[in-house]
Amino acid sequence: YNNLISALEDAGYHKNQNHFVFAYDWTKPVDLIADDLRDYIHSVIDPPEGVEINLIGHSLGGLVGRAYIQENPSNHGVNNLITLGSPHKGAPQVYKAWEGADLHDLMAQPWRLLAELLLAARGRDYSTRVEAIRNLAPVLRDLLPIFDYLKWNSSSETIPETSLPENSRNLWLTNIGVPSYLLELLSTVVGTIGDTPRWLRLVPRDRTDEILDRWQIGKPVGQENANGDRTILADSAQLEGADVFSLPLDHGGLVQSQEGME
Repeated sequence: YNNLISALEDAGYHKNQNHFVFAYDWTKPVDLIADDLRDYIHSVIDPPEGVEINLIGHSLGGLVGRAYIQENPSNHGVNNLITLGSPHKGAPQVYKAWEGADLHDLMAQPWRLLAELLLAARGRDYSTRVEAIRNLAPVLRDLLPIFDYLKWNSSSETIPETSLPENSRNLWLTNIGVPSYLLELLSTVVGTIGDTPRWLRLVPRDRTDEILDRWQIGKPVGQENANGDRTILADSAQLEGADVFSLPLDHGGLVQSQEGME
């Protein structure tokens, strides 16, 4: 995020005076991270009475800003929320981590290696990797899609998202809804560089999967893509009724490139 921070400073914002960086525990559920953001705003930023703030959030950070506003509808003090590549409707590849503890499509090296080491070190108290990752990173459930995104590989029959087991559904994102006051504040920056996971094609799990208690719905063996930033679908990164700015950039480029900064 150095480029984004530099761009803000070049625009006349001064760190810890009128621009602040909120670092957070990304493994926690989004609503709890939003509580931490509320505490940070009140205790660290402490804006003067009558002064509103602007929130900029990339990826998960955009959902945190959204959650903060929706949890504090009458006293959030936000003038604008800008989200960049944020999964407002979820991301299909998260299924692989939540249902199978497979991190390959969730993050790139070296972050995946660090996550694997963390999972190995802290996962010893759990009977399976799936149980470990669900307890150590419950935020993943808040990133599951709230649209249909699974198909049977043999028949191409869609598996309705609403038919999935409750512990495999993103009930948080479903339940918070999209109030009009959010849309009035929200601007979304959307990457449209190319192929991004849209559908996962499943086969029934085998005996090994049953023993390891993974892929309770089905095991991914392929995927279909649609337009997006190669991580978040263009359709998921925006909400109907909010301002939309589409850029031919990938997920990182939204906050690193000159075009994204402009």
